[in-house]
Amino acid sequence: MHLIRLVSLGLFVATLYGQPALADLQSGMDAYDSGDYQAALREWKTLADNGDVVAHYYVGTLYYEGAGVPQDYKEAAKWYSFAARSGHPYAQLNLGNIYSDGLGMPQDIEAALYWYERAAENGLAMGHVNTGNVYAEGKGGVVQNYEKAIEYYRLAAEQGDSQAQYNLASGYIYGRGIERNIKLGIDWLHKSAAQGYINAQANLGTFYLSGDLVPQDYEEAVKWLTKAVEHNHAYAQHNLGLAYHNGLGVSKDISKALELYQQAAKQGLPHAQINLGGLYWDGEGVRQDFKKAYMWFLLAAEQGYSQAQHNVAVCLHKGKGIPKDISKAITWYRRAAEQGYKDSIVILEHFEQTPNAAD
Repeated sequence: MHLIRLVSLGLFVATLYGQPALADLQSGMDAYDSGDYQAALREWKTLADNGDVVAHYYVGTLYYEGAGVPQDYKEAAKWYSFAARSGHPYAQLNLGNIYSDGLGMPQDIEAALYWYERAAENGLAMGHVNTGNVYAEGKGGVVQNYEKAIEYYRLAAEQGDSQAQYNLASGYIYGRGIERNIKLGIDWLHKSAAQGYINAQANLGTFYLSGDLVPQDYEEAVKWLTKAVEHNHAYAQHNLGLAYHNGLGVSKDISKALELYQQAAKQGLPHAQINLGGLYWDGEGVRQDFKKAYMWFLLAAEQGYSQAQHNVAVCLHKGKGIPKDISKAITWYRRAAEQGYKDSIVILEHFEQTPNAAD
């Protein structure tokens, strides 16, 4: 969390306090910007003790960040409360965040919602977004209500908030809280992605890659996925890896695909772990290494992915990358079969019909 620049609150401050307060607030901001947080605290604390609303907010943020003082969420909440009750929208938002995350106090979603709604009433886009999120999640005593969530997302989206645009796009695309409308959903997704919202870029690129919801366009897919990969988005890394692996919208480049799969796999993405294991299994673009293949298959299998569970079973069945163990292989075949994985079902049926086949 960072301090809101004074210039963005200038009218709010000037209306309430006039030029002397502005000058003192600016002195504190100058000290803050130079890293002299204790000096900033001295300037702002003096104003805060005299009832300056913006100074209440700034002092709260110093305690929230642990800048010039030991980090203390309870103390931050105290100062934010002073400002929030006086109508400071950012203090209302941050106080809501403290209640939502249970920082320095028990989590209280209903209290968080109250303050998010106050921030929204003051026109703060993130107040609308966070209020919408609470209604969309429906937890902590708040009844889930997608329709209300969409109302709040729309208000923020129309203010240009990229996260709200993404959430509104999801509502239209999946028909949650609003009548399904793919065209409007994609339009809002484009607006969000164009502003740099990473999830929007990753999803838009994936839609263009698969041809789901939009006409298939590999070059457009690569464009958006590349933007999301620049921010270390795991799904985008995997899907851009698919594009390089198969030469979709780019020249086929197995080394690049391997690099992207590795990045996503190290973040725990099972799809990437499976495909990375496949490259090591086949020796495609890399020296064949059954042990590494087994390791990556196992990581995905432990997350419940049936294809990976089947592959682990094959490794154990054939003794590839791991000592042969028919009993464990059958266990993994069964796990995959229970999820409907056809190859595992066929192998288990064959074992039942020909008991010695497992050997």
